[in-house]
Amino acid sequence: MRKGIDVLIETIKKSNNKFNFYIAGNGPMQKKIDEIALLRRVKYQGYLNKEALGKVYTECDILFVPSRAESFSLAWLEAMSYGLPVISSPETAIGLPSIIQKYKYGGKAEGYLAIFERYLEKKINKRTG
Repeated sequence: MRKGIDVLIETIKKSNNKFNFYIAGNGPMQKKIDEIALLRRVKYQGYLNKEALGKVYTECDILFVPSRAESFSLAWLEAMSYGLPVISSPETAIGLPSIIQKYKYGGKAEGYLAIFERYLEKKINKRTG
């Protein structure tokens, strides 16, 4: 629960097939992750070594961290080294540069999805504009 897995699952369910999600890692909420991983747009990776995780980062547009409590995460640094912005919960905001986008809608799935859409829209506009 501390990692916000319930928020991740709610966000995936409400995404209406607009986004694909990679989930890496394992832990006590494994059964819930296994259930959501049955959806076609979810690729559950389990624990990944550094090389495998790097390959996943190259396929992603953002790193989503809905944690309720998190110190400065090594995953954030790794994602940023691949040029990914981090979408995080308000509980994990620690005043980093604007490449790390802060979530300001109270931790609800709809708000996260709106941020995903805005970010990806900007990214597409940069490529085509």
